Amino acid sequence: MSAYMLGVIIGISIGVILVIFLLRWTKKDGRMRCKWDERQLLIRGNGYKYSFFTVIILLYLYAMIGSEIKGFPMDSQAACILIILVGAVINIVYCIWNGAYFSLNENRKRVLMVFALLGAVNLLIGIRHLVRGDAFTGGVLNGLNANLFCGILFVIIFVTLFLRMLIPEKDYDEE
Repeated sequence: MSAYMLGVIIGISIGVILVIFLLRWTKKDGRMRCKWDERQLLIRGNGYKYSFFTVIILLYLYAMIGSEIKGFPMDSQAACILIILVGAVINIVYCIWNGAYFSLNENRKRVLMVFALLGAVNLLIGIRHLVRGDAFTGGVLNGLNANLFCGILFVIIFVTLFLRMLIPEKDYDEE
C-alpha cells in the first residue's frame, strides 16, 4: 500500500470520527439523529425536491452547452462541484426561511459554531489556493476551488440565518 493511499484512508477515518463526534455534540440529547416534526419533514421534502430539480437542470445545461462555450471559466470538476453546492444552497435557504432547518433536538449555538469553523477553514484554504495560483489550470478555475465554493456556501448560510432571525417565528399551533 502506498503512503498516499494510507494517508487517504487515515484522513477518511479521522473525518468519519469527527463527523460522528460533531453530530452528537450538536444535539441537545447527545444522540446523532435529528428529530423533526411533521411540518418540518414536509418542508424539508420540498427543499430536497427543489434542489434536486435545480441540480438536474444545471447539469443538463452544462452537459449541453457548458463544454461548447469557448472561454468557459472553469473545468468540469469545478463546474460539477459548483452545481452540487448551488443545489445545497437552494435546499438550505428554503428550509431556513420556512423554519425547518434546525431539528427539534439541535443546539443551534453549537451548530453555528461548527458552521463558523468550517466556513473559516474552507475560505482560508480556498484563498490560499487562489494566492498560490493552484486554483487555475490553463487559465480556468479547477477543482481546488471546492474549498472556496464551500466557504462561500457557509457565508450564504450565515447571512440567511441572520436575516431569518430578524423575522419573528410563526406560532403554528394557533393555525
